[in-house]
Amino acid sequence: MKTLKLIPHINDSTLTGVYDSSSSSLGFALCSSEKEGVVQQLSNFYYCREAVINDVLAYISNSKVFTTKNTWLLMHKGIGKRYGRSIPLFEQHIRNAIMLVNRYEKRNNWLLSKAYKTNHPQRETHPVYIIKGSRWWLTAPHTFSLYMLLLRISELSRFNKLEKDTTNEEVLKFIKAIDRDSSDYAKTRNPEFWDVLINNRRKIYGKRTAKDTFSVVKEYGGQEGVLKLENGSCGDKEALGKFRELCKEAGIWK
Repeated sequence: MKTLKLIPHINDSTLTGVYDSSSSSLGFALCSSEKEGVVQQLSNFYYCREAVINDVLAYISNSKVFTTKNTWLLMHKGIGKRYGRSIPLFEQHIRNAIMLVNRYEKRNNWLLSKAYKTNHPQRETHPVYIIKGSRWWLTAPHTFSLYMLLLRISELSRFNKLEKDTTNEEVLKFIKAIDRDSSDYAKTRNPEFWDVLINNRRKIYGKRTAKDTFSVVKEYGGQEGVLKLENGSCGDKEALGKFRELCKEAGIWK
């Protein structure tokens, strides 16, 4: 796995962000695209996916540091004193995460996501991976939220069974088996919605740009993730109407 140099965010130089050194929380942050082996962290790490979505809105008009040509994201996990035991588990998680999102990408002929290690000075207690994925994950807040959700749920031990020849039906069972009463980050509702969203990206969002779709976040205080789309409470009524009709056609909207 290739290693890239990471320049930390000026307000998050130790990568602790909203975590303490013993936290095992998984966080995300925005970063620039790679230039000569260097990637710049653009925002603090957040546990909440919607907080990261808010940061996209803040940066999406600044093409000098933020790009929508591909999706660039940082994943961080606090390890603390559990370094020896936890690092291999996080490496396994990254493997599972890339394998899971690649399944959705392959079905639509998208650029396949890749993970890169970093040489950040705090990597022994706060390991960070750089994720590069398809630009289409940044189509809208809902697709970007789904991307982070897929990367996150892959840390659950059941995904250690995931292999390249694992059938899509088996993967769907893995996802549906997630405890619906677990913390919000792992709640999945109905993963069959995800195929409708990804497979019909153009029908749902039309010719709107990422800047257009993310602007809705500002109006609704950042609460515009994939679960909001699934339960019908998202602010983007245009997308919701089209998504709901497609789900009804697929027989999964009640």
